[in-house]
Amino acid sequence: MDCLDAGVARTAWPDCISADRRDGLRRYTRLEELRTRLLDQYELLPVEGRAAVRQAMDDQAALVELFAGNRVAHRLQDLPHDTRDPLKHFFEKAFEMLARLGIRDNNYKAFLALVEHRICGFCGCEYFSGASSKREPLDHYLAVSLYPFAGANARNLVPMGPKCNSSYKGGQDILRDDGGVRRLCFDPYAAAPVQVSLMASQLFAREDGLPLWQVDLVGDTARIETWDAVFDIKRRIAEDHLDSIYKNAIRVLGTFRHKQPQIFAGLDIAGAFRHLGDLSRAKGWSDRAFLETALYELLEVRSQAGNDEAIRIEAEFADARLAVS
Repeated sequence: MDCLDAGVARTAWPDCISADRRDGLRRYTRLEELRTRLLDQYELLPVEGRAAVRQAMDDQAALVELFAGNRVAHRLQDLPHDTRDPLKHFFEKAFEMLARLGIRDNNYKAFLALVEHRICGFCGCEYFSGASSKREPLDHYLAVSLYPFAGANARNLVPMGPKCNSSYKGGQDILRDDGGVRRLCFDPYAAAPVQVSLMASQLFAREDGLPLWQVDLVGDTARIETWDAVFDIKRRIAEDHLDSIYKNAIRVLGTFRHKQPQIFAGLDIAGAFRHLGDLSRAKGWSDRAFLETALYELLEVRSQAGNDEAIRIEAEFADARLAVS
């Protein structure tokens, strides 16, 4: 593009490739064909059309600024019509090349070597396979169909559980809502912590005696709204996980009181929940421990309220103790 804008002949293939990648890519003639098609269309654009393409390229390369909300985030649909398919096809092929060259596998292994818990960072619940197993998707955070210039950028490729990636994110626009309005989002490699709170839940409110869950996410409100809109986090936590965690909490307290009476002998019910919450907190992100912690915090507070709900909590968990005696 620089050559065309300067009015000189474009650099021939494979000399246009950086020296460190040239030998590995020169034989991929399909990539060469797609490059030629893209540059042919770019060459036909008027000055303002070329400027729009170059601006989108600059914006989509500046991922940190995009995630911070400091870039406009022009999409493929905002660019001159005849450049859209060539851009999309070229960068889809470039993304495919990352797998062929082993770059995506190497990046995934590097990620696994750095993290303590092999768990999807978008939901906190899906487990990742080990380095020798078939890897999880290392896929686009910003969809290549919308932001093609980020299509082969390693900073835009994130480890994500298959449910989060395929069932929820899909081709959604992370940077704009359904009405096309710009929104803030988390940087997947530099996100601030988010806390899960269950404090507004209603214990024993359902016909089966289980709680009516209300999941609140505490942190950067604007970015949390985007995260929840894309990944449906609050509903998934409430419907997919909390009932089983609650039932397990009853069993755990009963088992601990029976098997380790020396620990719980001097504790009231609130103290028991506090102790279990500390144990869950120490587990970090493993085995949905962050949800266990939020549940024990809720139970600790509610068990001290001195009302009918507190009495029922004591009875519910006392029954569990008797059941394992």
